[in-house]
Amino acid sequence: RDLNPEEPEGADTWQGSVRSSTTWQDVTVPFARMRNVIDDPRGTLELGDTQAIVFLVDTGAVPPGTGGTIWIDNLRVY
Repeated sequence: RDLNPEEPEGADTWQGSVRSSTTWQDVTVPFARMRNVIDDPRGTLELGDTQAIVFLVDTGAVPPGTGGTIWIDNLRVY
């Protein structure tokens, strides 16, 4: 999420999807692949205004109530 005072929540939300796996994997999500969740073509991801990085398991991928663990290690942003 990056600051945007024009939005009701004060921020734009950007997403980049990846699939989890039962084996360890390296994943790269290029900033150019991030999409504004409201599909605003005028939106620009402002890395200097980043407020949060959020990880979400989508209910389209697994039903609510599903148990499991996702390990995230060596998170880097560059």
